[in-house]
Amino acid sequence: RVYDYNRRQADGSLRALHIDDAVACSRHFTEAEIEALQYVNGNKDSHCLADSKYFHVEQHTVRAAQTFTVTDDSFVSVLVLNGQGVLSFGGEDYALSAGVSYFLPAGMGDYTVKGEGGSVGIILSRT
Repeated sequence: RVYDYNRRQADGSLRALHIDDAVACSRHFTEAEIEALQYVNGNKDSHCLADSKYFHVEQHTVRAAQTFTVTDDSFVSVLVLNGQGVLSFGGEDYALSAGVSYFLPAGMGDYTVKGEGGSVGIILSRT
């Protein structure tokens, strides 16, 4: 554990942290490695933050309605960075504002995100 939100064990003591172990097994990426992980897909409002065999993370700035798809291969985690908007699926609308997150199950299909009063910034993560 690197941080445990000051949770306590049954005896009242703080749970042990393993900061040195975490630092020992991590490494810093070079600027070249970071550049290789990030790419712009031709749309200045969308870009990849990370792509590996374990996960894929994209950042989007959505103004007008934009449709995304949750495939059978993976769930999608939606995290709202800023702005206001609506996520629509199955005839229902779900409010989007900074800090809100949604877990969309694998195989859910198409959903739409629309910014309101400007744009909404979102992070989409999948395995």
